[in-house]
Amino acid sequence: MHSLRIRYEPSEGSMMIDVSTIYSLELVQNLRDPKSRDCLFGLLNETLTPMGARLLRNNVLQPLTDPEMLNTRYAAVDDMTKKEELFFATRAALKNFLDADRILTALIVTPNKVTLQTTEQAINQVIMLKQFVHSVNPIFEALTGTSATMLNNVRELCAPENVAPVQELIDIVINEDTIYARQPLELRNQRIYAVKSGVNGLLDVARTTYKEATEDAYQHSTELSREAIYFLRK
Repeated sequence: MHSLRIRYEPSEGSMMIDVSTIYSLELVQNLRDPKSRDCLFGLLNETLTPMGARLLRNNVLQPLTDPEMLNTRYAAVDDMTKKEELFFATRAALKNFLDADRILTALIVTPNKVTLQTTEQAINQVIMLKQFVHSVNPIFEALTGTSATMLNNVRELCAPENVAPVQELIDIVINEDTIYARQPLELRNQRIYAVKSGVNGLLDVARTTYKEATEDAYQHSTELSREAIYFLRK
């Protein structure tokens, strides 16, 4: 009989906290009310993006121990606290950010079978990618004037030339005014009119038919409504 020895080790430059300590110190969850924000993570979490919340949670559970990295982050925080315009401009730029991790992960996954649902999801992902690419440049502009090494590195990653190739590919096919919507009906309309006219002739014909059918249905419902009001008033 063979056995395998497993040893848990923290990531390089960080420390590991055991589960019982995480629980007793209420690092990510309140002991009395699991839904309460009264825990270390809940009190610290002023993030504006899902990626930021995940990163904060990881840092609470696995605190950094690398002095160089800690000092780099301290310098970034110090720069933000001393320059209010930089701080508020960065937060404003982050508000429109979607979950980039989720988008990029979904884009590299190929469905085993192409269905209506997978096709709709693919269109959603392209629309989300378009909005993500548009959200990068405001970060680049917001971080102008920072003296912190970490923030400068982020600014370099967000430079327009880094996202320009992706932006150009999207602009060839997707309409400029297409944005991601959270409401199902609005998102459906965004999907229908996402692709520019002239890219696919069959799609253009289908959209025209859909538009005419929608207008006819709206006109018919309006007439029925007027008739109902007329009979109620008699």
